[in-house]
Amino acid sequence: MKEFIRKISASERLYLTGAQLYPPFCIRMVIESDHSIAIKQLQKAVSIASKRHPNSRLIFVKKGMHSFWKDSGIDPPVISLPKSSEKEFSSKMNSAIDAPIDYKKGPTSSVYQIQNATSFFIIFKVFHGTMDGKGTTSWVNDVFRVLKKETIIGATSALTDEGFLKTTSPKNSFRKNYPLNATPAIKKETRYKTDNIATQTVIKLPGKHTAIVAKLIHYFLKKGKINRFMIPVDLRKHVTNIQTGSNFSNPIFFETDDSKDLEWKDIYADLIEQLAEKKELQTGQYDTIFHYLPVVFLNYIQKKLQKKQINNSSFMLSGIISHMGKIELQNFSFNNFYPKGVFFYPMHLPNIASSFVISENNHQTYLGISVPSKLADAEDLSLSLKNFKLQLSQDRIKNTKPSVIEGNKKNDFPYQSIDKWLFAEVKKHPKKIALREGNSNTTYEKFYSDLSAIANALATNYKPKGTIIAIHSKRSSYLIKSIFAVIKTGAAFLLIDDSYPKDRVTYMLNDAKVTLVITDQLMTYPEGVQKIKINDFKYDNFRNEKNEIPTRNNELAYVLYTSGSTGKPKGVCVRTESLLNYLNWSINYLSKDQTANLALFSSISFDGTLDNIFPLFSGGSITLYPEPFDLDLLSKIIHNPNINAVKLTPAYLKLISLIHIRATHSIESIYVGGEELTRSIVQSTFKNFGNHITIYNLYGPTETTISSSCLKIDYTTNLSKKSVSIGTPIDNTKIYILDKNLQIVPRNKIGEIYISGAGVSFGYLENL
Repeated sequence: MKEFIRKISASERLYLTGAQLYPPFCIRMVIESDHSIAIKQLQKAVSIASKRHPNSRLIFVKKGMHSFWKDSGIDPPVISLPKSSEKEFSSKMNSAIDAPIDYKKGPTSSVYQIQNATSFFIIFKVFHGTMDGKGTTSWVNDVFRVLKKETIIGATSALTDEGFLKTTSPKNSFRKNYPLNATPAIKKETRYKTDNIATQTVIKLPGKHTAIVAKLIHYFLKKGKINRFMIPVDLRKHVTNIQTGSNFSNPIFFETDDSKDLEWKDIYADLIEQLAEKKELQTGQYDTIFHYLPVVFLNYIQKKLQKKQINNSSFMLSGIISHMGKIELQNFSFNNFYPKGVFFYPMHLPNIASSFVISENNHQTYLGISVPSKLADAEDLSLSLKNFKLQLSQDRIKNTKPSVIEGNKKNDFPYQSIDKWLFAEVKKHPKKIALREGNSNTTYEKFYSDLSAIANALATNYKPKGTIIAIHSKRSSYLIKSIFAVIKTGAAFLLIDDSYPKDRVTYMLNDAKVTLVITDQLMTYPEGVQKIKINDFKYDNFRNEKNEIPTRNNELAYVLYTSGSTGKPKGVCVRTESLLNYLNWSINYLSKDQTANLALFSSISFDGTLDNIFPLFSGGSITLYPEPFDLDLLSKIIHNPNINAVKLTPAYLKLISLIHIRATHSIESIYVGGEELTRSIVQSTFKNFGNHITIYNLYGPTETTISSSCLKIDYTTNLSKKSVSIGTPIDNTKIYILDKNLQIVPRNKIGEIYISGAGVSFGYLENL
């Protein structure tokens, strides 16, 4: 095998100095679980994966005037630390993550497993001079692929951010050079006398938080001061067919010297605009000079600069915020080892007052922070993050309504089963188009004939009533037919997105005890699970069969998995009555003034996607888009004359405004959900789509069937506050605002939202 040698990039030469100023200058990725992995087994997996990730085995080599990274062939060691008491654990954990490394001799990567009274922790530690956070995540992903006996991907390219930018960065387009005049994000007036280099901490925030980088910047802005933050952007999205574990990011910046009246939405818009303009491809005008300065000299300069900045409380950067993106916990599961959380410890960089790292996995977010110890101690950090956490929760819960709000009471549905309701629509307009897919249209009559044949074939061959049938498919007409065919048989459906990794699919099938899956995928399913290939399924001979299967409202309609607040995804079990209630409300409220023709383009495993089926119960249509979502597809959807309603998140509406997409007048309704809606987004949406449209702000967790409340907004609606209300409950629904003792709070006081009524699901699979 060819020896792996690669150049040291300009940024990596600076990281060599970081190892002197802030040792060990390592990325530390931590996996927490209730179980451990046998050390020999883990060591073997690490060794195998590391051969395909040579950056995990690099050492610094200097020959004459030249220096470079070279694969040492030394496998990262796996070290088991003895079980610790709560008192001992913190010091042992710190000794592991802060243990020095020698980048000249190696190893430059290592793995630790440590246990406290309640959990096991596996720490993957990598010298930042050789790999970045995404490279580390890729390596650890492959370690677990080895454990699961799956094919590993590897990262064998020697390409670095500098090498990529040399060929990609716009000529003569340089980012600004910044002076040492930014105020620290965190600083106490009293200077600490300490021998500690940096103070670090990590906290866990419940839930996922839209635009958390912008919110973090906004929280730490100092009024009347110069605030300057750097946000590294992963460059791998710009390359295809290249797997590299090297440092491969380049930053964008946010700077202001006047934070008065500045909101986090303004910061978010600025960052989005920079990304749209690909500002991350700009380079520093003098970056290459680092190649010509000896590391010893760079160490001396950096040390002097750091001392000056700390003494003057004036830095090049107020902070750096690294967002590691969404980390799928399922990727780090193995047998009975399932992670409760995956996060990164913060690391400190020279010339920066504060370092933040964000790790998002499932329904929890980890936030780590590091500052020079002379600026703040652990108590200061804890207080700052506690207040930021409180600010996030207050942003999420804004109560200006009475503490108990009740929707309209409607006890009668037009039909007592979903299938009978759909059949009634078929009788009303058999020749109308129900489904559009590419150049193919399916009428109501053909749609119902096909789904009935599929249901008859399922009922005859598999006796599915009372079971859960998985549908693992791309967005297609077969998907919609399969959903209603499963309902017709008396079974419940479980939708699995075609983008999900195999281990997640396997987990969902096993957890839901699925024995039959309808699929268009090539995946091999667990033993005991029968597979029906959608395109090969022979159901034409069953068109004339009659399999009348009575269904009741209290039966299970579908199972939808959350990401899981404690690590394991949970299957939410939604009743037929709950789905009927939502469909009835949707038709009477969302499409009261028009027949809705919707687009289906989002993940089928997202409960908001089920919003898109209600047009079929009022003579409307669904246009299906199987291709991956991107800006071109978004433009295609909102310019399609066959679509008059679309469901979008506020982030996409903001993006439409930033990149100046102007919709045609065919769009009449926009259903908004998933994130907080603001007045400014509403105003820009009317500008982009026209004053004739109606916006519906929908809110509701998965556990309460798609949406629980709604606010209808037209051009004349008076929005007096910057945040748009979530409106009033849908039919047969009550919303309560309660305190921590589950007592109703007074009007205009903050509390938690609790929901009751027809939309509340059976609960989770594990509780049935």
